[in-house]
Amino acid sequence: MYIEIVGYSGIDNDDYKEFLNLRRKIYVDDLGYNKYAEFDGLDNKCDYFLLKYNKEYVGVLRYTIDNENIIIDRFGILKDYRNKVLGSLLLKFVLDEVKLSGRKVFLLSSDTKLKYFTNFGFIKTNKKKKFGKKEFEILELKR
Repeated sequence: MYIEIVGYSGIDNDDYKEFLNLRRKIYVDDLGYNKYAEFDGLDNKCDYFLLKYNKEYVGVLRYTIDNENIIIDRFGILKDYRNKVLGSLLLKFVLDEVKLSGRKVFLLSSDTKLKYFTNFGFIKTNKKKKFGKKEFEILELKR
């Protein structure tokens, strides 16, 4: 088994095309998100990560830094690779990195994934954010 996580800032590289392609497969094709809401034009202000499993890209995650906060969104794994610990590896890798910044860490979550994220120390803030017709819980990482 081969696992690699690569991170980038900026959109001027070939891996950014892989990131966009994978996001489309996960969010638009598989989960049915509106493609105009999914691709929000903010990627040039984000750090993003790709997860390779056996030399195939299977997972994505991006975050933005907003003054004293880090907001994680666009975290997903291809359908055939879910429930195999890969998403947990990617999230843990990124959390270990962002915790070093000392900033507050927030994450956008669908209702169905709340329990999953509480296992990593996230709690509900009772705030929500809407993308297209989908509404997401804003969770905060408790230290």
